[in-house]
Amino acid sequence: MSFLGLPEGTDPAVDIGPPPGGASRPGGLHRVRVATGHLWVFATTLASDEAHESGRPMVDAVGTVPGLGALGLRPDPALAVSLAFATTTSEPGSSEEEAVIELMETLMAAWTARELLASVGALADTEHRSS
Repeated sequence: MSFLGLPEGTDPAVDIGPPPGGASRPGGLHRVRVATGHLWVFATTLASDEAHESGRPMVDAVGTVPGLGALGLRPDPALAVSLAFATTTSEPGSSEEEAVIELMETLMAAWTARELLASVGALADTEHRSS
């Protein structure tokens, strides 16, 4: 059977990456171009209220971030995932963009740690109950 006109027996190679003007960073932080600049996003399984409550002091501590537009969290209850996002008018590679990235990576690291601790606690509770 032929796929996409390739000779029979050839395995197709599919490369998935960011769109033009986009970027991907370790941990699942992604940038895409939007009409007003760029959008940085990452996903978290932390409950949105817990993410907001634990992230607020970090955001307040950073203060004003040049080029940062909106910063928010969009929960998807059906998937039990929230999308953290930051819009920016900063040029890719600029110090202003680095400040946005640093804030997003700080939130992502803190929320990932909370997710891991919650999963370890849930695992410990399950092991304790089965003993």
